[in-house]
Amino acid sequence: MHQAILSVLGADISSLNKSEALGGIYRTEKGKQRDALRILRSGGLNWARLRVWVDPADGHHDKDELLQMAKRIKQSEMRLLVNLHYSDTWADPAHQTKPAAWKDYAFGELKQAVYDHTYDVCYSLKEQRTLPAMVQIGNELNAGMLWPEPASMIALIFPPRTTSAAIGRGAASAATMSSRVPPRMTRSATGRGV
Repeated sequence: MHQAILSVLGADISSLNKSEALGGIYRTEKGKQRDALRILRSGGLNWARLRVWVDPADGHHDKDELLQMAKRIKQSEMRLLVNLHYSDTWADPAHQTKPAAWKDYAFGELKQAVYDHTYDVCYSLKEQRTLPAMVQIGNELNAGMLWPEPASMIALIFPPRTTSAAIGRGAASAATMSSRVPPRMTRSATGRGV
């Protein structure tokens, strides 16, 4: 019997910067205070996931913070996965709220906003030489994205290759020219994979 070797060990560290800003301190197993990324890397972590929101109320998880954290991740010799939420806050199966700045946009304007935001984030990472290894378009998109637009209406109005998620994938690919770009789905309420 062959045992599989795990080549990816990752964690979502999106709130690390906020934790540190609020006084969070990280220690090794022996109690020595160290940089959190250094501790994680010494434990074998080789991938870090960072979410990015469009215009968060508290200023955390925005593009500027992403760029700052991406530099730290690169210095720690880890690979970066960027998760674009297309919201000003959490996006998940029960919440896919449009960014406030996009709330009155028509479908065509939403498509352009998704493209522009995605391209801006990815190109900014590329320009500072912290290109992500992977870009995650949306978060848990089972019921669509950019609510209150119903997923069924988006599918009817936009052919499959021009849905909001596809627009985001296209922008990420155009900006980075090399990152892997999967959409993020969760298991359905029935427990079947999607």
